[in-house]
Amino acid sequence: MIFVIGGKKQGKTEFVNKNFQGKKVINKFHEIMRFEIKKGKDVDTIVNEAIDNADVIICDEIGCGIVPMDPFERIWREETGRAMCILAAKADFVYRLYSGIAVRIK
Repeated sequence: MIFVIGGKKQGKTEFVNKNFQGKKVINKFHEIMRFEIKKGKDVDTIVNEAIDNADVIICDEIGCGIVPMDPFERIWREETGRAMCILAAKADFVYRLYSGIAVRIK
């Protein structure tokens, strides 16, 4: 599995479309996390389902910046960070995008 991370609008989707054509892709994994957490799913289940259904997983980094005041937003941010750690550990390759430039970090 290939895991692609970076800030919002940093070129993750374009990078994947250019370099991993024909692969099964999950985009906006952070939004999937939000939806599934609201349904009561745990992090391990969400991560395992994603890994089972994709060759490439794209996720925004949402843990930087000001800590949200809203309790659910804090939970979502924390759980997404945990999921990203698991995905990075299980991935064959991890890429971080900076201003459209991909850096392989694993």
